[in-house]
Amino acid sequence: MGLELEGGLPGWSCMWFNNETYIPGSPTIDESMRTYNNYIGDYGEEYDWSKRNPWRSPGSAPIFSPCGVAGGNPNGCPVGAPRGEGEDCWGGGFSYGPYAEKFNFRNVPVTEWRAGSIVEAAWG
Repeated sequence: MGLELEGGLPGWSCMWFNNETYIPGSPTIDESMRTYNNYIGDYGEEYDWSKRNPWRSPGSAPIFSPCGVAGGNPNGCPVGAPRGEGEDCWGGGFSYGPYAEKFNFRNVPVTEWRAGSIVEAAWG
């Protein structure tokens, strides 16, 4: 079940994210904690394809929004491309979607928790 964005663009619940998000420096997480290995090419060359991904240095990658952006690409794709709301992006998502924290979600259940309280949470 999805929601309708301004202009009739579809925006499913999994389309609120930050695309093109990379760490500014070298990975900081210990090599023993990696879940993906380097890519080994056809001729034995090794390439660390995930060295700039956020999970390699948690908390260091700048993001557009802590809640996500519809389509993940608020500045176009590529960045600076002419405005074309809903244009599909080569890296995934679409361009110029609204920021989740500024979007008026209608009929969405809201749960409020007191800061510092202990709550039980589950997925699925």
